[in-house]
Amino acid sequence: MNKLIDIKLLKKALTISSIFLFIYVNNVVSQNIQATAKLDATTIKIGDQVKLHLTVQRPSNIVFSWATPPDSLNGIEIVESSKVDTIGNKDSVVMTEVQTLTITSFDTGYYPIPPFVFHYKKDKDTNDYTIETQTLLLTVNGIQIDLAKDIKGIKPPLDAPFTFTEFWQSNKNYVFGGLGLIILIAGILIYFLRRKKVVPIFVEKIVKRPAHEIALESLQAVEKEKLWQNGFVKQYYSSLSDIIRTYIENRYNVIAMELTTDEILFHFNRGQINTEAKDKLTHLLKLADLVKFAKVQPLPNEHDLCLTDAYSFVEITRSNEEDIKPIEEPTPEN
Repeated sequence: MNKLIDIKLLKKALTISSIFLFIYVNNVVSQNIQATAKLDATTIKIGDQVKLHLTVQRPSNIVFSWATPPDSLNGIEIVESSKVDTIGNKDSVVMTEVQTLTITSFDTGYYPIPPFVFHYKKDKDTNDYTIETQTLLLTVNGIQIDLAKDIKGIKPPLDAPFTFTEFWQSNKNYVFGGLGLIILIAGILIYFLRRKKVVPIFVEKIVKRPAHEIALESLQAVEKEKLWQNGFVKQYYSSLSDIIRTYIENRYNVIAMELTTDEILFHFNRGQINTEAKDKLTHLLKLADLVKFAKVQPLPNEHDLCLTDAYSFVEITRSNEEDIKPIEEPTPEN
């Protein structure tokens, strides 16, 4: 009977010892984890910023989760959060981790900062344990205003330099778009410029007969038709102009039929013909243009004079076929 009582007492003693041992071990582990929160200043002015430092000391062999701060702490705003840094050797038995939060407030008053809660698990233990920092109090004061002083004007904005990096970040899309547009326009212009057909200025004409013979025969035919005497003044001047232009093509290898009067005269600026021949050519072609395009009605003596100028121009500039040399002057740029 006494032995039975002793066994029961022994079991109770072991059970109580196990409970106390568990509590002791738990307290020892808990005492190895410390979480603190500290403000650089507990009193600030409205709109000022202050640093809040979170520090945790813990064993390196536990599974530990860092507290996630909220975006706002009851009227206090978190401006910036640093990353969690480890102080000391990461392989040491006890680790120290720190994080700094930059906080501010835009309302005056007293603001309690609630505890930051950290979660962890012990080795070979599936239970979730927590440890938290102490509660802090932040006092936000307003700006003292001296009502006895005059009201001051608003200060102008600060003249901050505008850096290239800021310009590039805000305008790079426009820069790329502008460059792309310029390249596109340049490509279109190059395409059309290369595609543009260039009309040759000089032509090679095979003339079986001398140019002046053909021109003189044509002028004689116009004279016999008596166009202006029968009222066909415009046709008369058109015929004279075409004959002289054809003669210039055959004589000087210049595409006179496709050029304007000014362009034809430009080709004779370097002394290919003498002054007398150029004056007669100028008078004939200019007057023919006025009749054809401006509907000018010359006097009868002007009709005969133009025919005479045409004959004279051909006679002055006539040459044997072997002496014919093409003019090498370019067309004037428009």
